Amino acid sequence: MIAPRPKKPQDAPVTADGTELAALRKLAAESRGAYGTWRPVASDAEALDAIVTEVGEVLLARRIRVTAQDTGIAVEMTVSNRHLVTLAGPQGQVQVQDAGDVVRTLREGFTGAGALKFEITERAPMMSQTARSWPHDALRQAMQAPDSARDGAQATLIRELQAMADAWLDLQTQQSSGAAERVSLLTKHANALAEHRTDATPLQRVHPRLSLVPISEAFLLVDVCLGQQRLLLSGDPQSRADYIAQWRGYCSAP
Repeated sequence: MIAPRPKKPQDAPVTADGTELAALRKLAAESRGAYGTWRPVASDAEALDAIVTEVGEVLLARRIRVTAQDTGIAVEMTVSNRHLVTLAGPQGQVQVQDAGDVVRTLREGFTGAGALKFEITERAPMMSQTARSWPHDALRQAMQAPDSARDGAQATLIRELQAMADAWLDLQTQQSSGAAERVSLLTKHANALAEHRTDATPLQRVHPRLSLVPISEAFLLVDVCLGQQRLLLSGDPQSRADYIAQWRGYCSAP
């Protein structure tokens, strides 16, 4: 009996999903000048979306610099196989804990970007085998996840501290409240801080902290740092324990 002649092989069907096809097109587009040009972004959300999308479109290991046109902020991302491996700002690697922290860092750092420029600074960069990475899908999910619980806890803390204080000054918005004399003292302290501090770029995660500095028997300087927001308050030195209790309550919130 003669075995049947095998059929002529047909072209294999294209099984890649849309994401993989987009990544391949992105790879092919490098030679057409897709990098190194300014891409306008209409909002902060669009800027964040563009950066996370870039992570999802890179298959081969690349080190990519992202620059904001209006603020001059720049960050270098090491990306491989649709994973963000490292994130580095002007002063070195940015310490992030999880995908949500990555997204918050990028959102804060690229506020008011106006336009973004992506540049490949290194192809096939060396990476540690134990390097932690964040997949594109996890970053995308973190973008959608609400920060309402943490934002609510922060708003509550600020309200409670302001209610306890004789006066307060928001260093970010320059809003203030309280007796003019106390606000003036807080402004002087703010100016002194500005003269002696080493400016941190927006891409440096500033961990929340509370400082209590007794200035006199009647003046406790309360210095609260919450990410990019910083608040100076004038309080009663006798209320030191109350400020600490409020802070601990905030830190223990989910």
